[in-house]
Amino acid sequence: MLYLNRHSIPFDCKLVEVDDWVHTMDESGVQLSIVFTDAIGAEFDRQVELFLKRHPGRFQVYCSLDLNDYDRPGFSERAVRELERC
Repeated sequence: MLYLNRHSIPFDCKLVEVDDWVHTMDESGVQLSIVFTDAIGAEFDRQVELFLKRHPGRFQVYCSLDLNDYDRPGFSERAVRELERC
């Protein structure tokens, strides 16, 4: 089983581009690609739909850490909650 570790931030990725990505993976013998989205919230959810729902088992999609309001009370709880949700 071959793995491809790919760092990417596919904010503008379209379905056809993901389909092409999978086609290239197939041609190259790559079974799994890891996508570091640098996304949280609704944008992360969109990318889960784009990669995981359309091509189950072909991608692992990782979220980012929301650093907004890092200096306010409750930051760690909010950050952990979002990481667990993702």
